[in-house]
Amino acid sequence: MSIKSKIKKTIKSVPGAYRLAKAVGLVRDYHAEFLADCRRVYDRYLAEHAAKEPTGYVILMDINHRITTGLMVPVSLALLKRGYAVCSVIKGRMNENVWPELDGISGAIAHGGWAVDGTVAINHLVKQWTIDWDAGIVSCDGVNYFPFFLERLSKLSKSYRGSLTTKAEISLFNAMLRQSDAVLAVCDRIIKLAEKGRPIRLVAMDSHFAPWGVIRRWCDAVGKAHDINFIALSSGYENYYSNLSTMEATTLAVENLTANPDLRHPFLGGQKRFEEFIAKHPETLEGKATALGWIKVNRSRVTSDDPARTEVQQKVQEARMAGRPVFAAFGKVLIDFAAPDDCGNVYPDFPTWMNGLVDLASESQSLLIIKPHPHEIRPEIVNDGVQVLRDLLPHDLPENVIFLNHNSFNSYELAGMVDASFVWNGTICCEFPVVNCPVVPESIWAARDYPLGLPTMRSEPEYRDLFSGRSKVTLDESVEDRAAAFLHFLKSEDVMIPFRYLRRAGTNQTIGKNWLYHSALRKLEKEGDPAIDRVVSRFFIS
Repeated sequence: MSIKSKIKKTIKSVPGAYRLAKAVGLVRDYHAEFLADCRRVYDRYLAEHAAKEPTGYVILMDINHRITTGLMVPVSLALLKRGYAVCSVIKGRMNENVWPELDGISGAIAHGGWAVDGTVAINHLVKQWTIDWDAGIVSCDGVNYFPFFLERLSKLSKSYRGSLTTKAEISLFNAMLRQSDAVLAVCDRIIKLAEKGRPIRLVAMDSHFAPWGVIRRWCDAVGKAHDINFIALSSGYENYYSNLSTMEATTLAVENLTANPDLRHPFLGGQKRFEEFIAKHPETLEGKATALGWIKVNRSRVTSDDPARTEVQQKVQEARMAGRPVFAAFGKVLIDFAAPDDCGNVYPDFPTWMNGLVDLASESQSLLIIKPHPHEIRPEIVNDGVQVLRDLLPHDLPENVIFLNHNSFNSYELAGMVDASFVWNGTICCEFPVVNCPVVPESIWAARDYPLGLPTMRSEPEYRDLFSGRSKVTLDESVEDRAAAFLHFLKSEDVMIPFRYLRRAGTNQTIGKNWLYHSALRKLEKEGDPAIDRVVSRFFIS
């Protein structure tokens, strides 16, 4: 470690010292430098292309989110050229005096203090909130925003259900509440702007966290009646196809989530776009061979000499010879919901469902193999100490329930060993039909995320009949074809739009400072970019 790095590490170890060191210039503030660079480009674009009478408004809700600011630099150029107004709600991100009608919206929120117009005390809330954490309520004006607070607190607490018990949790909750309060106060003003009869689009990332998820829900409940829609940005599903081997994101997924309320996240594309993709590329319905190449990847870092593999294979063989059903159940990263109001078709939540499967196995002669998600111990996805699936299950499992080590089997290897599989939600939904194994998802979002026609359990007796062998689930050939096509769809430029204008991380692991690729921006200014045109088309045409 260099002397410079040691000094930096020492400063960071003293509470408040690092912030002070940046403030007085002892440590370079790369985030501030990046945002200043973005501002210079934005202001130039505004000076050159701002229309006097805009045809619509695009408002960056880049609250505490510099990546949103950076991503929208090239997109804003294309929007401005098409006659749309572009501004940020955060003070100082760009020129705030271009359009008089945006006064009180553009630059209305002070970064850090989250004060509206700079006149509201930091601890004062503009809106009236009802908060009952145990009852799952964090609501304002009759709209409940609890799920978006819960997921961010769960990430902090490193557990399935975050709480408000520690100082850190309470501090984060209060910060989210102030940010959300400021955002909703500005949203009230945006309704007034809508009286001009022009479409308005609010843009943000991380729509499963507060305060950005609060904006999404507000658009669902209030904004859409005024043609105010929420546009979500994210990276494409690059990590899946690279198996976390690429650290820098090179794509952008963009969707209007207000116009597509059944779309959980932009990188999933949605059923409407999927059906259009199949119509345009019917050959992907026969794309199983290529899809298998994406599926049969060593995501769990399996070693063939693991003795647990032989033991499991032997137990499966014994169950088969005895005529007993064999099932696999797949875990998830516990702190990753990424879905508003996620619940099951039969069970209220993931822990209840997983423990219910264990109970069903214990009441039957079936063999249940439980595989934890490989990402729950991958540093690119989670931090050390995060609650894992094994923590949610009984210490002593029934003899006919096998809990696998993380690296004993890859998921696809289990497909040929079981009669059917269970998953809350996830890419298993489209992987397992391709490898000829029926899969039953439980989350209500699974059918929306993966519109393939997968079987669904509607009651606990249906589950019980399956475990007892009184019923079976089968795999329809059309589901297999659609699943293969869906994997092609997720990788296509219909979903993963090429985007190389900003250096940013492709996983949760940091890659250092962000910067704009100015050479790419100069080329965009001279020649345009069909990929940016595609991004812009998602704003006002769903």
